[in-house]
Amino acid sequence: MATLGGVHDSEASQNSVEIDSLARFAVEEHNKKENAMLEFARVVKAKEQVVSGTMHHLTIEAIEAGKKNIYEAKVWVKPWLNFMELKEFKHAGDVPVFTSSDLGVLKDGHGPGWQSVPCARSFSPRCGKSCFEVYPAEFQLIVPLQPSRDRSCKC
Repeated sequence: MATLGGVHDSEASQNSVEIDSLARFAVEEHNKKENAMLEFARVVKAKEQVVSGTMHHLTIEAIEAGKKNIYEAKVWVKPWLNFMELKEFKHAGDVPVFTSSDLGVLKDGHGPGWQSVPCARSFSPRCGKSCFEVYPAEFQLIVPLQPSRDRSCKC
């Protein structure tokens, strides 16, 4: 049981349908109130606070004009009254263009010198053959493989 008034990690995971729908509601309400055009991307963090109902403290990643930003929202919910209200929505910072996970960098770093990096292959669901390979580089490069000699393949 949660402590009345205390903010704690949400019992639902940040990837749950409930938290996702609360975050989408927050973005939609913000867009209506501010005549904005934010597009929901994902929930970064979810906390909750027991009040007369539940105050959900959400950290949301949203896209505005092609740029990812972080926002903090508070959504007040009283499920027994079918009540939901956006109490606060504010910009909390920019999302870095590249994060270490985007670049495949380990937290502790890589050793000195060049490292071999495997390529990723995409397989056609129809024929099970490789359709293209993706090689990590400064920019993602897609290299088509030789066309299949199998005429039944529609990739």
